Amino acid sequence: MGKHNVYGRSVGRVKKVRDPHPIWRALGCLTGALILIISSALAIATVNYVTSARWLLPAGLFGTPRFPDFVWKVAVLTSIARPLTEVANLYAIIALTALYMLILAGISSLAYAIAYRYMGPPMYGPMDVPPLKGVKPKPFKR
Repeated sequence: MGKHNVYGRSVGRVKKVRDPHPIWRALGCLTGALILIISSALAIATVNYVTSARWLLPAGLFGTPRFPDFVWKVAVLTSIARPLTEVANLYAIIALTALYMLILAGISSLAYAIAYRYMGPPMYGPMDVPPLKGVKPKPFKR
């Protein structure tokens, strides 16, 4: 007889965890892909406009990327780096894509939170008692 054995529970019972419906997972995946596509298109359009308008921006972001010498000595790295060197203003496009992704993901998250607030499950269940209205706690005195 152990001191900490519990005899009232059955071993086979496992509490079922409610996972979200698979359609919501697919919708989240599609939203992430859509945000990536929109942000990269916006970044390319922004870089094209900035280069044609001749705005003063950091010069290190513009131009073709340069790689160290050891990249050109390894065949696998060369096959990856060669197409990247042909993209003009690659660093500016990557930086703006990350910025636009952050902004669009924030807007998407805010829209989801607002929609969940109005269309989500109720705050109180059938067994909960809502808080009393008009009752204020007394101020704390030492």
